Amino acid sequence: MKQKLIKTKNAYICLSLITLAAATLALLISNGSLFQVFFFMDPDDTGMDFFNSIVETATRRPYEQYGVLYPPLANLFFYILTLFIPNDIKAGWPDSHDGVKFMVGNREDLRLMQSSMMLFLIFLIITLFIMAKMIHARTGSYLLTFCLVFSAGTLAAIERGNVILLAFILTFYFVEHYKDENRLTSELALLALAAAFGFKLYPCIFGLLLIKDRKWAAAGRCILYAVLLTVLPTLVFEGPKAISLWLETVFGFGGFSTDTTSTSGLTTASEGAKLSSVPFSWILAAVLGVLLLIIFLVRKNGNPLLQLHNSQILFLIAYLSLLIGGGAGGYNLLFFIIPFLSFLSETDKLNYRNCIEFLLYLVCLLPVGINEFNVCFFMVYIIGVLIRNSNGTAQAF
Repeated sequence: MKQKLIKTKNAYICLSLITLAAATLALLISNGSLFQVFFFMDPDDTGMDFFNSIVETATRRPYEQYGVLYPPLANLFFYILTLFIPNDIKAGWPDSHDGVKFMVGNREDLRLMQSSMMLFLIFLIITLFIMAKMIHARTGSYLLTFCLVFSAGTLAAIERGNVILLAFILTFYFVEHYKDENRLTSELALLALAAAFGFKLYPCIFGLLLIKDRKWAAAGRCILYAVLLTVLPTLVFEGPKAISLWLETVFGFGGFSTDTTSTSGLTTASEGAKLSSVPFSWILAAVLGVLLLIIFLVRKNGNPLLQLHNSQILFLIAYLSLLIGGGAGGYNLLFFIIPFLSFLSETDKLNYRNCIEFLLYLVCLLPVGINEFNVCFFMVYIIGVLIRNSNGTAQAF
């Protein structure tokens, strides 16, 4: 008698809905106290990636005056939003980062202001609508789209009010269209990846796909677009010195941190300094980066030495971007949606060959995701790759 196998998509949907129901029940029983376990540890700081950025770009001196970490393009986005805030509100804003932190919970808190709160809600509605539209266009399933929009990474990004939502949309567009035969569409895909870099930096790792396909001219244009989208916005702020000020902040902050145990996917300046003597994630990132370059560049008889499925390449790139991004989990889990959609198209039904990879996707994409990654996660995934590819069906894409 032939054994019946569970459809991969249905298994994820069922487990996602069960997890969402269980998390809702747990929040209800705890009277909401578990929110700060599921999300950022400071319950008073919700949405402040968004609101703080509005305040700190209003004077057009985000790097010199506030020591902002965001790249110039992201700051330009927030500066445009400040133009929708009444001048009488902006007049009372503090002139230092420490002063901005003291706005939380006070009458100056932007979450209490009509104009800023409406901007936040509109930002979330538009980004989530576009994200859902893109996922549905790929899957054709409203229920699957709902589950992925309620995955841990998306919920964490919403709670923080982080522009990673924009970076994800742009990166997803790039992955879907960079090989499009329509020249305009493929060029817009390059521009989208450059813009994703301009918002969050580490999505640029997905540019390795251009190297894999030996699209050298396209890679060069993408780098040019990224440079322009980084330099041109500085004309609105401190000018050419904004780049050096921003880079000093990035490296001083520990933005490329070695933290692999952060419960929020974020690191602080002190954590970055403290962990700099234990650069394990940097070593893992370097090893993974070299491995990907070998896979992409070294060929035998015109074929890659190592054959991998589409989803496996995308997973390793997403994991590398997570390591470089300094986030152990949290909203960085968003980028695992991209390889997961490819995984679903490759594996219609679950079996012993693909179950390990599926379980690791669950770790990343259920409504309550993991916030701690270590070498074991990476090694388990490699084992799953070897098992799934043992029948010789993998194809480099």
